[in-house]
This record gives sequence, C-alpha cells and structure tokens, in this order.
Amino acid sequence: MKTLNFILFSCALVFASLSLKANVAYSAVGSKDFSAVEYKGLLHSLNNVCGDTWCSGDFEYLIDQVSCRWNSRRCQVDLTIQAYPNIISNDAGEEIGRQTFPKRRYACNLDGFKKKGDVLRVSPVNVADGPDAFLNFRYTEKLYDALTSCIQDNMEPIASVLRFQNELRVPFSSWTLSRPVACEKQNPAPRRLFTDYYFTLADRKNFALVALLDAQGLDAAEGSCQMKTETVEPKAIRCTSDNLPVFCEVSVSDGVYLISKDYVDSTQVSFLPQSSDVMKLPPIRAEFDSRPLHLPNPAFCSSGLLANYSGDSSAIAVDLSRFLSYQDPRFIASRALRDWVQGLVTSLKSDDCQWQTETLPASAMSCSALSQGTLCTLKSSAGGYFRIYLGNKGPAWLFFQRYD
Repeated sequence: MKTLNFILFSCALVFASLSLKANVAYSAVGSKDFSAVEYKGLLHSLNNVCGDTWCSGDFEYLIDQVSCRWNSRRCQVDLTIQAYPNIISNDAGEEIGRQTFPKRRYACNLDGFKKKGDVLRVSPVNVADGPDAFLNFRYTEKLYDALTSCIQDNMEPIASVLRFQNELRVPFSSWTLSRPVACEKQNPAPRRLFTDYYFTLADRKNFALVALLDAQGLDAAEGSCQMKTETVEPKAIRCTSDNLPVFCEVSVSDGVYLISKDYVDSTQVSFLPQSSDVMKLPPIRAEFDSRPLHLPNPAFCSSGLLANYSGDSSAIAVDLSRFLSYQDPRFIASRALRDWVQGLVTSLKSDDCQWQTETLPASAMSCSALSQGTLCTLKSSAGGYFRIYLGNKGPAWLFFQRYD
C-alpha cells in the first residue's frame, strides 16, 4: 500500500488572474540551497514544463518553493493546486459564465536527493550573463520523475475527491502532514467546509483525513506560516460509531483536530491545542442518570447558534477549568452549553434569540472516551443536537448541528 506523503504548507501568494502561471514572479533571494539565479531557473523550468505534464489534466499547479536537506537526502517541493474553471456555454458554444474553484497549497517530500546536482543541472540554452541568465539552469530528470510520481499518485487523487467527488483511489497507510504554525495570517477556527464528497468516502477515517487536507489546504493559501511536519498513522484517528454524522479526532503532537459533520453538507474542522495542565474529568456516575440537566432549548435561539454559518452548524471553543468541581462530565457539558447560549442572548439582543431552558435527565446525554478527550452528545434537543468535546488537555469545543 502506497504511503500518501501529503504536506500542508501555508504561505501568502497573490495571483493576477485565474491562471496560476500568470505573471509568476520568482524570488530574487531564492533558497539557501541554491544561488538566486539557480533558484529562479529551477522554479521557472518546473513551472514551464507544467503544461505538458501535470497541468494537462483537470488541475493546474504552481511550484512555489524547493528546499533541500542534503544530509537527510530529502527535498520538499511546495506547490499550489487549483482546478480549472468550469466553462458554461450557450447552444452556440459561446461562454456565458464560469464556475471557479479555490486554490489549495500542499507539498511533496521527495527522498534520495543528497547533493545539488541531483536537483539542478545546467541547461543547454547557454544564455550569457544578464537578466535571462537563469535560463541556464533547470530541473534534473530525477527531480522531475519524483515530483511527477508525488503529484499523480498522491495529490491528484485527493484533488479529484474534492473537485469531482470521486472515490479515493488510494487508501492511506500513513500521511505526512506539515501543519501551519506561527502564522502571520491565520484563519480563525473552526474552518467550515462544504463536504459533498462525504458520500463517496464510506470509511470515516478516510473522510476525516480528506476533510483535514481540505481545510488545511485552504488555510495554507491564505496565510504566511512556518511549517511543522509529522506523520499521522491510522491509530491516531478515532471516530464515533453512533448513528449520527461523523465525528473524528485526529491526534497530532501538540493537540488534536476535531472533524464534526452535520446532517447536511457542512463539516467543522477545529483544533484543540495541548496544554501543560492536565484537565482531569470526573467519571460518569450511573447514580446521577436520573438527575436533571438544565439545558438551553436551541429552538429559541437557532438564529444565534447558526449565525454566520450559513444556517447549518456552529462551533465554539470554551474554557471549562472552572467547572471541574462538578461530579459528572454531563453536568460540566450542560453548564458550558447554558453559558454559550446565554452569552448569545446577551450579545445579540434579538427577538430571534431568546433564553429558554428544557430539563432532561442526565441519561439523555451520552458520553464516550476518545483518545484525547471525552465526547458528550445530546440527541434530543429541539431543533438540532449538541456535541461537547471535553479535552484531556486544554479547552473544550461545543458544537451545534441542525437536523436537516
């Protein structure tokens, strides 16, 4: 089974038109691994060959950066991918509109490169010194073959799922993720996705990782970040098995990603950073099952709960440390939900968002342990259902999902 080596990279880039190659300006500084003129020639040659190979299909690629670690025999190629626009024509064949698609940024880890000559060669052009001297340098066949393999075997299958809702051709064994850290421009969590590709991904773990790649690829096109790389194995992914839509956690070294899908086509991707303080939750106590939970009735504040989320679902991070004296996690979750909705009522001051409670027995809220926290679900709320993820370290996330 082939390993999917996906690296999610984040860095700001502005394009002058829908074409990724339009008005490409290569860095005058270049990479520390090459001189400025060598680096410009390397990027120019890679992007110049794109139209004859990778970009001849449904997607266009822009090679943004090449960096190498010779002692590790590895190079990283960062690139932007975008599906070609869908042209809408009339009966006469005239264009009357076009549907465009977002850019996403990823990268390939390429092994076996131990010296500059493995990556860069002198071009037969032999241009004299001057503004076009970069044309004297171009990629090697070794680099071309490795990058082609990564794009065709790894990137294009995921891009096809996101663009065309195709089935995932290559199941994952492990994925190498490079996540944005220390971003100058960071998308505020959570990232809300339109995940109509869910219906072609029967395996919940596959869906969780595709959604994570979707979210991080979009984030990567919008910010300027340093990158952190690590491998995610299947055992790092835990998903619920209830009859509600998918909820998965993807554990990484400094926290956990939460993938929460609703009944429609929306999915929230949230990140829960790890804290040095361990939040020790009380155990679920069966003797409390009949005790009342005083819960907000979402039907009286649905506009507030779903505001700015296109009416599908919403999520918010909260600090629950002050509630740890409660004797059962269900009462912690109940208090967090009350505070959330009461805060909305106070801030919105709208007739469409009113405070109304409903009382249910504690047994109406089911809780189960995942790898990095406890997930509690309240299925019987009017107008929608709540999920509450209580992390073992750091804050918690509250989710509200509408039923239809």
